Parts: sequence; C-alpha cells; structure tokens
Amino acid sequence: MATLSNTDLTVADANITTLKDGSGNNPSTPAEINSGRAKCWVCFQGNSTAAIDEAFNMDSLSDTGTGTYTCNVITDFGSENYVAVGAVCQSSRGVVSFDSLTSGVITITTREGHTGTASDYGKVVCAAFGDQ
Repeated sequence: MATLSNTDLTVADANITTLKDGSGNNPSTPAEINSGRAKCWVCFQGNSTAAIDEAFNMDSLSDTGTGTYTCNVITDFGSENYVAVGAVCQSSRGVVSFDSLTSGVITITTREGHTGTASDYGKVVCAAFGDQ
C-alpha cells in the first residue's frame, strides 16, 4: 500500500473503499460518511402494521407489542457499550426509551411522556453510534 505525505493533496473522482486515520484505525466507508456516520439508523411507521420507511445498517423491524419494537442491526456493534438516540415524530408528548441494547439488537419502546403508557406512533426514528 502506498503512503502519501502531503498536506496539500487534492483528489478528484477517486474510487475509495475505506478511509482510516493516520494510525490506520477507525475505518469509515464512503457510504458510512454519506449516511452521517451513525453506525445504523432507522425511520419507521409504528402504528397499524409497523414497517421500515428508510434505514441504514438495519435489516428488519418487529412489532412486539403496543409501543415496543425490535430492530436488528446488520453489522453488530463490538459490545453493548454504544449510544442510541430516538424520537417520536409529530407528537409533543411521545418519548422513546431503549429497553435493551445488545450488539445486534435495539429494543425500542414508545410511550406517552406524561403518563408513561406505552403507545404506538406514526413515525419513530432511531440512530446508534459506537464501535463495530
């Protein structure tokens, strides 16, 4: 592998498969960078029949009860020590909590913030960040 040592390097129309830091660590693919560098994310319909609208590195969604969903990650995280964030869209009272974060599965519960009652919502989003 060739190493370039120029701080003023300009590249146009290069086909790059993986980028790494100066120590050869922390690889990122162009697709990951283009997707905002979250390791996975999902936007799904949570009411009626739960279904994924758009996703990155998530291959399936299961509706396991009122307001409870299981999302399966395609490329597992290196451990259970990663960060997941989520939101309920088009609701001023809906909240998202994570019942379980395993290396390959994120379990989401949506509920009414003022009562704590599990509830289905029309649009739910989740993203996760960490080592894979």
